[in-house]
Amino acid sequence: MNLLDRKKEVILARYLPDFMQIYKEIKAIHMSEEEVLKTLWNELTRAFRNNFINYADKDGIELFEKMMSIKPNINDSLEVRRDNILLKWNSQPPYTWIFLKNFLNSILGEGTHEPQRNLDIQELRIISHITTIGTINNVYNTLRYLIPANMTLIFDNKLNQDITGNNYLGTSVMTSIIREVR
Repeated sequence: MNLLDRKKEVILARYLPDFMQIYKEIKAIHMSEEEVLKTLWNELTRAFRNNFINYADKDGIELFEKMMSIKPNINDSLEVRRDNILLKWNSQPPYTWIFLKNFLNSILGEGTHEPQRNLDIQELRIISHITTIGTINNVYNTLRYLIPANMTLIFDNKLNQDITGNNYLGTSVMTSIIREVR
């Protein structure tokens, strides 16, 4: 059991001498005060949990997003928003290939990507197998910030599907970002 999940039992009568615990006026006062103290304890626990990204509720996540200038999409779930905060929070330049692999493992999960590099033409290609909407865009933007400016970043997301029978599929997506520095 986690310390943060533990319920606080408030019994004020324990702090009184035995001869005072028998009066019903004192019991009535304690019952009303115990409810207030339970509410305060729950709010204190909630405020404490909101100091940590992994334990934060909706209000805590909103505070982290405001602090880090993150604008969530309207349809993002709390877990996606938490992942976006962790992605930005843990970002630092990957000066080594091993660090980049570990960074991608922590963000995308092990076995869901294949990073490849071609230093002759200054290219970093990441082949992923991600199905979560918005994850690729967030990782792309973070990596674009982390890798050297003269390196080309190519992100391929390949999804394999088993299809039986007559199935027809047609799709086309093209994204091009051109930045010219003068």
